[in-house]
Amino acid sequence: MRSLYRNSRTLTFSCFCLTWLVSQCLVMPSAQSQEMPNDGLGIGVTLRDGNVVRVTVDDVSLDWKTVSAEGAVSKSKVQLSDLADLKITTSPASDEVVRIRSLVAGLADDDYRLRHQAEAKLMDFGKPFEKVIERARTHEEPEVRYRVERILKYLRGIKEDNQTRFSIDFDKIQLKDGTWLEGDLGDFSLNTTWNGTPLAIDRGCAARLVTAEARQPESESVSQKIATQLLFDEYQFYEKKPLSSDKATAGTVKPGYTQVNFDAGERGERMLADRNFAVGDIFKHKGIGMTCETNDGIVVISGYRFKKSSSKNRSVGNFFVDPIKKKKTSYQGVMRIDFCLPSNSLIPATVDMAAFFTEIVVPKETIVQAYNAAGHVIGLTQSTQDKMSFIGLSSNEPIAYLRISANTFLDVEKLNRDFAVDDFTLTEPKIAPELNFTDDPNSPIVITTRDAQRLLANDIAFDVENQSLDVTPANPLFSDFRLPLANIEWITPPQQRDHTRPDEGVYAMLQDGSVVHCQINGKLVSTSQPDLEIDPDQVIGIWDSQTECRYPLNGDFDQGNVILVQPLHRLAFQQVDFDWSNGRLDYDLDTGQRLTQATQADGVDFLSEKAKPEHLGIGEGEADPGFLELNQSPFTVWTQQPTTRAQGTGLLRTRDGQEFVLGGSNGFRLLKTDKNQIVLGCNGQEITFALKQIHALNLPR
Repeated sequence: MRSLYRNSRTLTFSCFCLTWLVSQCLVMPSAQSQEMPNDGLGIGVTLRDGNVVRVTVDDVSLDWKTVSAEGAVSKSKVQLSDLADLKITTSPASDEVVRIRSLVAGLADDDYRLRHQAEAKLMDFGKPFEKVIERARTHEEPEVRYRVERILKYLRGIKEDNQTRFSIDFDKIQLKDGTWLEGDLGDFSLNTTWNGTPLAIDRGCAARLVTAEARQPESESVSQKIATQLLFDEYQFYEKKPLSSDKATAGTVKPGYTQVNFDAGERGERMLADRNFAVGDIFKHKGIGMTCETNDGIVVISGYRFKKSSSKNRSVGNFFVDPIKKKKTSYQGVMRIDFCLPSNSLIPATVDMAAFFTEIVVPKETIVQAYNAAGHVIGLTQSTQDKMSFIGLSSNEPIAYLRISANTFLDVEKLNRDFAVDDFTLTEPKIAPELNFTDDPNSPIVITTRDAQRLLANDIAFDVENQSLDVTPANPLFSDFRLPLANIEWITPPQQRDHTRPDEGVYAMLQDGSVVHCQINGKLVSTSQPDLEIDPDQVIGIWDSQTECRYPLNGDFDQGNVILVQPLHRLAFQQVDFDWSNGRLDYDLDTGQRLTQATQADGVDFLSEKAKPEHLGIGEGEADPGFLELNQSPFTVWTQQPTTRAQGTGLLRTRDGQEFVLGGSNGFRLLKTDKNQIVLGCNGQEITFALKQIHALNLPR
């Protein structure tokens, strides 16, 4: 059945029918169709291994428990059909009561170390259950009574605005009327089948159940201009007003936002600067995972005290741990923050906004870069004030990850400057089917379907005759199965976190969002197909292959018709001339202006006085007009605002950073595939890619 993916770890296809690709007229095989039966209740189940499946179950009453602060458990019934969403913990709330009672009993243990450990854990986890602990005030052992009083004094001395960090694990239900409930489902189980395989849905395998209609969100019918905004004002995210004029805030974030304050982990355990090493995965229950981009670096809880804040004393920072002395020292490094689903950290996600406070050694030192799924810099911002600063970005182009570093663009001597991150605020993470970041090349392929299923596969193969995809699942619970091609949205092999860039040439973004790597030989020619010439009139953005693509910001095109974007410098021009014979861009510096208006109101000057022509990479051979060598330019040149991809189009993304919009205005279309390659067509030319070059494939609707 298979052309095995497991051995080669490259996406392997059997023959792919040319007539289907041209006509898009598919005949769905009835035997293995994923259509839901008419009877029963359809639900989406997110499994703990990352699979998301749609199944049908009977409408049943679930046993629901509410746990009080005294540890009392009250029981009720909740009808499954009344639920819109159910998030299931690995350790239910009633188990926490048992745990607290066990720790209280541990205060009387014969071993002094165990008594001390029990006291420390009750201080960490006991806040929601003070009254359970209070019952031990009358314990017969004097030491137990003494420790209980000390624990209660500590718990009651915690300030109100910090109590939320002491949380416990609750199952969470959202009713269809929007009401949220917290409690404990106990040992529930729903029996069903998926694709003919029996499946028991219980706490051990399931992380989330969704009974509402669950389909992949469709893009807008008309592509939108990509708009990125820089954020420097924390007030808009918090419920309460500042404590005083120093702009320190108190209270929680507004509805629709999530805050990670790094004070406590998922189970409410306190984070301590002197003992919590390598906390990069600890906060994934909030939707963020943090890594350091050097092998000798880790992300830890650091002991920064934000000078303008009344209560904060913990944050995260990059550290180096000396392997011989076992001693940690702070250093700059680069911190990377990837987003994931809070209900299942194995599923990558994107956000619309991310912002945080930073403690900085030197003013305007911390840099934040926001990237989309293709690895383009959709926004870049920097800290604005001495010491504590609030920075962030929002964009209608989904943010796939952030990179936080010292501001090496201003001064390379600052490479080892230190920074901290605190009170990280983000919008709700959304599933990103085009992402499959992993450090393990043997990780499964991810198949995302149009009815909101996410399926992990070890091997796949196209069945040409039946217009379907044969799948060998990664989860041993499932047998081999078949999917109709018409129901497949994305096929995503394991991806490296860093994109590979060619040594020479330029990337050109076209009007439909396609990104093509080209050489300039008196004209723009595709490096993937030397006979394919790119129409310069279709080019809206161009950048050197060794630099990152950087998008313009909101308002840039209000200042000119052509925008040049460097990390911290942006120039606007009314007119430029592309000289394809010499591979350069000519312009008159007098007609250009530096763009500072987008950030001046917030006290930011992205264009320092040092930003003279020679510092911007502008050619010095001619004073008027100036010129840029496109093959060596540090700028991304834009003649139009980039746009999102239109509804119904497909996408082929390659590992070298190219993106071919299938069915867009530039005529790229999927011609055929076999087990070794994918072939695109454009203007009578064929472009062939080996399967090992493929980053992701989105089939056109």
